[in-house]
Amino acid sequence: MSPVRRLATPETAYAGLLVLLVLLLALPALTRLPLLDAYLLFVIATVVVVRVAPATPGVWLGRRAARRAVVLLLLAACAVLMIPAPQVLSQSVLLVFVVIVLANVALGKATERVSTAPASAVDEREEALRNNAHRTAYLLLGVTVATLLVAGTLNLAIASWLTESGGVFVLFELTLFLPAMIIAWRSPDSIVTDAPVRRSLLSASAAVMTAASLVIPFLFTAVLVLAPAQVASSVKDRSGPAGSTCREFQATQTVGLVVEAQLPLHAVVCWDGARAYELWGLNRSDCRLWSNTFAIVEPVRCSDVTDANGTLRFAYEVDVRPSLLPMLRRRIAMHLSVSRTGQVLQFP
Repeated sequence: MSPVRRLATPETAYAGLLVLLVLLLALPALTRLPLLDAYLLFVIATVVVVRVAPATPGVWLGRRAARRAVVLLLLAACAVLMIPAPQVLSQSVLLVFVVIVLANVALGKATERVSTAPASAVDEREEALRNNAHRTAYLLLGVTVATLLVAGTLNLAIASWLTESGGVFVLFELTLFLPAMIIAWRSPDSIVTDAPVRRSLLSASAAVMTAASLVIPFLFTAVLVLAPAQVASSVKDRSGPAGSTCREFQATQTVGLVVEAQLPLHAVVCWDGARAYELWGLNRSDCRLWSNTFAIVEPVRCSDVTDANGTLRFAYEVDVRPSLLPMLRRRIAMHLSVSRTGQVLQFP
Protein backbone atom coordinates (compact mmCIF):
# COMPACT_ATOMS: atom_id res chain seq x y z
CA MET A 1 0.00 0.00 0.00
CA SER A 2 1.36 3.43 -0.93
CA PRO A 3 2.17 6.01 1.77
CA VAL A 4 -0.68 8.23 0.53
CA ARG A 5 -3.24 5.42 0.88
CA ARG A 6 -1.89 4.51 4.33
CA LEU A 7 -2.61 8.08 5.43
CA ALA A 8 -6.10 8.25 3.88
CA THR A 9 -7.99 6.24 6.51
CA PRO A 10 -10.66 6.99 9.13
CA GLU A 11 -8.06 6.44 11.87
CA THR A 12 -5.83 9.12 10.36
CA ALA A 13 -8.73 11.54 10.01
CA TYR A 14 -9.61 10.97 13.66
CA ALA A 15 -5.99 11.45 14.72
CA GLY A 16 -5.96 14.69 12.71
CA LEU A 17 -9.06 15.91 14.54
CA LEU A 18 -7.43 15.06 17.86
CA VAL A 19 -4.27 16.95 16.91
CA LEU A 20 -6.39 19.96 15.89
CA LEU A 21 -8.17 19.79 19.25
CA VAL A 22 -4.79 19.67 21.03
CA LEU A 23 -3.67 22.76 19.12
CA LEU A 24 -6.87 24.62 20.02
CA LEU A 25 -6.49 23.71 23.70
CA ALA A 26 -2.88 24.88 23.68
CA LEU A 27 -3.60 28.09 21.74
CA PRO A 28 -3.45 30.45 24.77
CA ALA A 29 0.06 29.19 25.61
CA LEU A 30 1.45 28.89 22.09
CA THR A 31 2.54 32.50 21.69
CA ARG A 32 4.62 32.50 24.88
CA LEU A 33 5.92 28.92 24.96
CA PRO A 34 7.96 28.20 21.81
CA LEU A 35 9.08 24.85 23.24
CA LEU A 36 5.44 23.79 23.44
CA ASP A 37 5.02 24.79 19.79
CA ALA A 38 8.00 22.62 18.87
CA TYR A 39 6.70 19.67 20.91
CA LEU A 40 3.24 19.77 19.32
CA LEU A 41 4.79 19.93 15.84
CA PHE A 42 6.95 16.95 16.81
CA VAL A 43 3.83 15.02 17.89
CA ILE A 44 2.15 15.77 14.55
CA ALA A 45 5.27 14.62 12.70
CA THR A 46 5.34 11.46 14.84
CA VAL A 47 1.73 10.61 13.94
CA VAL A 48 2.48 11.05 10.23
CA VAL A 49 5.70 8.97 10.33
CA VAL A 50 4.10 6.14 12.33
CA ARG A 51 1.09 6.09 10.03
CA VAL A 52 3.22 5.96 6.87
CA ALA A 53 5.57 3.30 8.28
CA PRO A 54 4.65 -0.33 7.53
CA ALA A 55 1.96 -1.62 9.89
CA THR A 56 4.00 -4.36 11.49
CA PRO A 57 3.98 -4.68 15.28
CA GLY A 58 7.69 -5.38 15.57
CA VAL A 59 9.32 -7.09 18.52
CA TRP A 60 7.89 -4.89 21.27
CA LEU A 61 4.29 -4.47 20.09
CA GLY A 62 4.31 -8.10 18.97
CA ARG A 63 4.12 -9.12 22.61
CA ARG A 64 0.69 -9.54 24.17
CA ALA A 65 1.80 -7.81 27.38
CA ALA A 66 2.91 -4.70 25.45
CA ARG A 67 -0.33 -4.57 23.45
CA ARG A 68 -2.39 -4.88 26.61
CA ALA A 69 -0.32 -2.10 28.16
CA VAL A 70 -1.28 0.17 25.24
CA VAL A 71 -4.95 -0.72 25.75
CA LEU A 72 -4.75 -0.01 29.49
CA LEU A 73 -3.00 3.30 28.77
CA LEU A 74 -5.83 4.34 26.46
CA LEU A 75 -8.49 3.34 28.99
CA ALA A 76 -6.65 5.22 31.75
CA ALA A 77 -6.46 8.36 29.58
CA CYS A 78 -10.19 8.10 28.87
CA ALA A 79 -10.87 7.69 32.59
CA VAL A 80 -8.92 10.89 33.31
CA LEU A 81 -11.12 12.76 30.83
CA MET A 82 -14.18 11.55 32.74
CA ILE A 83 -13.00 13.08 36.03
CA PRO A 84 -15.23 16.09 36.84
CA ALA A 85 -12.39 18.07 38.42
CA PRO A 86 -12.12 21.38 36.51
CA GLN A 87 -8.78 22.54 37.95
CA VAL A 88 -6.90 19.28 37.42
CA LEU A 89 -8.63 18.48 34.12
CA SER A 90 -8.03 21.90 32.58
CA GLN A 91 -4.32 21.68 33.41
CA SER A 92 -3.77 18.09 32.25
CA VAL A 93 -6.16 17.70 29.33
CA LEU A 94 -3.58 18.67 26.70
CA LEU A 95 -1.15 15.96 27.80
CA VAL A 96 -4.00 13.44 28.01
CA PHE A 97 -4.96 14.15 24.41
CA VAL A 98 -1.34 13.78 23.30
CA VAL A 99 -1.22 10.36 25.01
CA ILE A 100 -4.48 9.34 23.31
CA VAL A 101 -3.20 10.39 19.87
CA LEU A 102 0.03 8.42 20.26
CA ALA A 103 -1.66 5.41 21.87
CA ASN A 104 -4.20 5.23 19.03
CA VAL A 105 -1.41 5.20 16.47
CA ALA A 106 0.49 2.54 18.46
CA LEU A 107 -2.70 0.48 18.68
CA GLY A 108 -3.07 0.54 14.90
CA LYS A 109 0.54 -0.59 14.50
CA ALA A 110 0.16 -3.33 17.13
CA THR A 111 -2.91 -4.80 15.39
CA GLU A 112 -1.61 -4.16 11.86
CA ARG A 113 -4.79 -2.08 11.41
CA VAL A 114 -6.85 -5.21 10.88
CA SER A 115 -10.00 -3.62 12.32
CA THR A 116 -10.18 -0.98 9.54
CA ALA A 117 -8.36 -2.73 6.69
CA PRO A 118 -10.25 -3.34 3.42
CA ALA A 119 -11.56 -6.88 2.86
CA SER A 120 -8.98 -7.49 0.15
CA ALA A 121 -6.11 -6.85 2.60
CA VAL A 122 -7.02 -9.46 5.24
CA ASP A 123 -7.08 -13.25 5.22
CA GLU A 124 -9.83 -15.51 6.53
CA ARG A 125 -8.35 -15.71 10.04
CA GLU A 126 -8.05 -11.93 10.32
CA GLU A 127 -11.55 -11.45 8.88
CA ALA A 128 -13.02 -13.78 11.53
CA LEU A 129 -10.97 -12.10 14.28
CA ARG A 130 -12.15 -8.61 13.46
CA ASN A 131 -15.77 -9.63 12.90
CA ASN A 132 -15.80 -11.18 16.35
CA ALA A 133 -14.10 -8.09 17.82
CA HIS A 134 -16.68 -5.75 16.23
CA ARG A 135 -19.58 -7.82 17.56
CA THR A 136 -18.13 -7.79 21.07
CA ALA A 137 -17.22 -4.09 20.93
CA TYR A 138 -20.60 -2.85 19.78
CA LEU A 139 -22.44 -5.11 22.19
CA LEU A 140 -20.43 -3.57 25.03
CA LEU A 141 -21.00 -0.06 23.67
CA GLY A 142 -24.73 -0.68 23.25
CA VAL A 143 -25.10 -1.89 26.84
CA THR A 144 -22.98 1.03 28.13
CA VAL A 145 -24.92 3.69 26.19
CA ALA A 146 -28.28 2.23 27.20
CA THR A 147 -27.20 2.13 30.85
CA LEU A 148 -26.00 5.74 30.75
CA LEU A 149 -29.21 6.92 29.06
CA VAL A 150 -31.37 5.26 31.69
CA ALA A 151 -29.15 6.45 34.55
CA GLY A 152 -29.02 10.00 33.16
CA THR A 153 -32.80 10.07 32.85
CA LEU A 154 -33.31 8.86 36.41
CA ASN A 155 -30.51 10.90 37.96
CA LEU A 156 -29.81 14.41 36.65
CA ALA A 157 -26.44 14.44 38.47
CA ILE A 158 -25.22 11.65 36.17
CA ALA A 159 -26.43 13.53 33.09
CA SER A 160 -24.66 16.67 34.30
CA TRP A 161 -21.47 14.71 34.98
CA LEU A 162 -21.48 13.30 31.44
CA THR A 163 -21.91 16.72 29.84
CA GLU A 164 -19.38 18.51 32.04
CA SER A 165 -16.69 15.84 31.68
CA GLY A 166 -15.23 14.36 28.50
CA GLY A 167 -17.92 11.69 28.30
CA VAL A 168 -18.94 12.47 24.71
CA PHE A 169 -15.34 12.37 23.52
CA VAL A 170 -14.68 9.08 25.35
CA LEU A 171 -17.74 7.54 23.71
CA PHE A 172 -16.46 8.69 20.31
CA GLU A 173 -13.02 7.24 21.05
CA LEU A 174 -14.44 3.87 22.08
CA THR A 175 -16.77 3.74 19.08
CA LEU A 176 -13.81 4.01 16.70
CA PHE A 177 -11.12 2.12 18.59
CA LEU A 178 -12.76 -0.42 20.89
CA PRO A 179 -12.66 -3.16 18.19
CA ALA A 180 -8.91 -2.60 17.78
CA MET A 181 -8.50 -2.67 21.58
CA ILE A 182 -10.27 -6.05 21.72
CA ILE A 183 -8.11 -7.44 18.92
CA ALA A 184 -4.96 -6.20 20.66
CA TRP A 185 -6.08 -7.71 23.97
CA ARG A 186 -7.00 -11.12 22.57
CA SER A 187 -4.21 -11.68 20.05
CA PRO A 188 -1.42 -14.00 21.17
CA ASP A 189 2.28 -13.20 21.03
CA SER A 190 3.64 -12.92 17.51
CA ILE A 191 5.69 -15.86 16.30
CA VAL A 192 9.38 -15.07 16.64
CA THR A 193 11.71 -16.67 14.09
CA ASP A 194 15.45 -17.06 14.17
CA ALA A 195 15.80 -15.10 10.96
CA PRO A 196 17.26 -11.63 11.41
CA VAL A 197 14.65 -8.88 11.43
CA ARG A 198 15.30 -6.12 8.92
CA ARG A 199 13.83 -2.85 10.08
CA SER A 200 13.48 0.01 7.67
CA LEU A 201 14.75 3.46 8.58
CA LEU A 202 11.14 4.68 8.58
CA SER A 203 10.06 2.04 11.11
CA ALA A 204 13.04 2.76 13.36
CA SER A 205 12.33 6.50 13.17
CA ALA A 206 8.68 5.90 14.04
CA ALA A 207 9.65 3.89 17.14
CA VAL A 208 12.15 6.49 18.34
CA MET A 209 9.79 9.42 17.72
CA THR A 210 6.92 7.69 19.52
CA ALA A 211 9.10 6.96 22.56
CA ALA A 212 10.39 10.54 22.60
CA SER A 213 6.86 11.97 22.33
CA LEU A 214 5.83 10.02 25.44
CA VAL A 215 9.00 10.75 27.42
CA ILE A 216 9.25 14.51 26.74
CA PRO A 217 6.26 15.49 28.96
CA PHE A 218 7.86 13.58 31.85
CA LEU A 219 11.14 15.42 31.25
CA PHE A 220 9.29 18.74 31.45
CA THR A 221 7.69 17.48 34.67
CA ALA A 222 11.11 16.60 36.10
CA VAL A 223 12.41 20.08 35.27
CA LEU A 224 9.52 21.63 37.21
CA VAL A 225 10.23 19.53 40.29
CA LEU A 226 14.04 19.35 40.27
CA ALA A 227 15.56 22.27 38.35
CA PRO A 228 16.65 25.44 40.20
CA ALA A 229 14.23 28.34 40.15
CA GLN A 230 14.97 31.29 37.87
CA VAL A 231 14.74 34.62 39.69
CA ALA A 232 14.65 38.10 38.17
CA SER A 233 14.51 41.12 40.50
CA SER A 234 14.92 44.88 40.53
CA VAL A 235 14.92 47.68 43.14
CA LYS A 236 14.49 51.38 42.47
CA ASP A 237 13.79 54.51 44.49
CA ARG A 238 10.27 55.89 44.68
CA SER A 239 8.70 59.01 46.12
CA GLY A 240 6.56 58.58 49.22
CA PRO A 241 4.95 60.34 52.16
CA ALA A 242 6.79 63.28 53.71
CA GLY A 243 9.49 62.20 56.14
CA SER A 244 9.79 58.75 54.61
CA THR A 245 12.04 57.12 52.05
CA CYS A 246 10.56 54.55 49.68
CA ARG A 247 11.72 51.91 47.24
CA GLU A 248 9.90 49.79 44.68
CA PHE A 249 10.69 46.06 44.82
CA GLN A 250 9.87 43.83 41.88
CA ALA A 251 10.74 40.16 41.42
CA THR A 252 9.55 37.08 39.56
CA GLN A 253 10.45 33.51 40.45
CA THR A 254 9.91 30.91 37.70
CA VAL A 255 10.14 27.14 38.06
CA GLY A 256 9.87 24.66 35.21
CA LEU A 257 9.98 24.76 31.44
CA VAL A 258 6.70 24.46 29.51
CA VAL A 259 5.30 22.78 32.63
CA GLU A 260 5.91 25.83 34.77
CA ALA A 261 4.69 28.25 37.41
CA GLN A 262 5.58 31.88 38.18
CA LEU A 263 5.45 33.62 41.52
CA PRO A 264 5.53 37.43 41.42
CA LEU A 265 6.30 40.12 43.98
CA HIS A 266 5.71 43.81 43.26
CA ALA A 267 5.48 46.28 46.11
CA VAL A 268 6.56 49.67 47.44
CA VAL A 269 8.02 49.77 50.96
CA CYS A 270 8.76 52.94 52.94
CA TRP A 271 10.62 53.63 56.19
CA ASP A 272 10.96 56.64 58.49
CA GLY A 273 13.60 55.54 61.01
CA ALA A 274 11.01 54.20 63.44
CA ARG A 275 9.50 51.47 61.33
CA ALA A 276 9.24 50.11 57.80
CA TYR A 277 5.79 49.82 56.29
CA GLU A 278 4.11 48.74 53.07
CA LEU A 279 2.74 51.43 50.79
CA TRP A 280 1.14 48.87 48.46
CA GLY A 281 1.69 45.38 47.09
CA LEU A 282 1.98 43.20 50.22
CA ASN A 283 -1.68 42.39 50.85
CA ARG A 284 -3.38 39.01 50.76
CA SER A 285 -4.91 39.86 47.40
CA ASP A 286 -1.37 40.24 46.04
CA CYS A 287 -0.66 36.63 46.99
CA ARG A 288 -3.04 35.37 44.31
CA LEU A 289 -1.25 36.74 41.26
CA TRP A 290 0.69 33.58 40.39
CA SER A 291 0.47 32.04 36.93
CA ASN A 292 0.80 28.41 35.87
CA THR A 293 0.94 26.21 32.77
CA PHE A 294 0.20 22.46 33.10
CA ALA A 295 0.86 22.84 36.83
CA ILE A 296 -1.25 23.28 39.96
CA VAL A 297 -0.34 26.05 42.40
CA GLU A 298 -1.59 25.93 45.99
CA PRO A 299 -0.93 28.97 48.26
CA VAL A 300 0.52 27.91 51.60
CA ARG A 301 1.49 31.10 53.41
CA CYS A 302 0.98 34.84 52.99
CA SER A 303 2.10 37.01 55.90
CA ASP A 304 2.98 40.67 56.40
CA VAL A 305 4.37 41.40 59.87
CA THR A 306 6.20 44.36 61.44
CA ASP A 307 8.22 43.19 64.45
CA ALA A 308 9.13 45.07 67.64
CA ASN A 309 12.25 46.54 66.00
CA GLY A 310 10.21 48.12 63.22
CA THR A 311 11.36 45.60 60.60
CA LEU A 312 8.80 44.71 57.95
CA ARG A 313 8.79 40.99 57.04
CA PHE A 314 6.74 39.63 54.15
CA ALA A 315 6.57 35.95 53.13
CA TYR A 316 4.65 34.37 50.26
CA GLU A 317 4.93 30.57 49.83
CA VAL A 318 3.20 28.18 47.44
CA ASP A 319 3.31 24.48 46.61
CA VAL A 320 3.63 23.67 42.90
CA ARG A 321 2.51 20.30 41.52
CA PRO A 322 2.81 19.12 37.90
CA SER A 323 -0.55 18.15 36.43
CA LEU A 324 0.90 15.02 34.82
CA LEU A 325 2.20 13.66 38.16
CA PRO A 326 0.29 15.60 40.84
CA MET A 327 1.71 13.44 43.63
CA LEU A 328 5.02 15.32 43.17
CA ARG A 329 5.46 18.82 44.52
CA ARG A 330 7.95 21.52 45.34
CA ARG A 331 7.68 24.65 47.47
CA ILE A 332 8.79 28.07 46.27
CA ALA A 333 8.71 31.28 48.25
CA MET A 334 9.12 35.04 47.96
CA HIS A 335 10.52 36.98 50.92
CA LEU A 336 10.98 40.68 51.55
CA SER A 337 12.42 42.03 54.81
CA VAL A 338 13.26 45.72 55.25
CA SER A 339 14.55 47.31 58.47
CA ARG A 340 13.33 50.61 59.87
CA THR A 341 16.42 52.30 58.43
CA GLY A 342 15.84 50.92 54.91
CA GLN A 343 18.35 48.06 55.02
CA VAL A 344 17.17 45.18 52.84
CA LEU A 345 17.59 42.05 54.93
CA GLN A 346 16.01 39.54 52.54
CA PHE A 347 14.87 39.80 48.93
CA PRO A 348 13.47 37.97 47.10
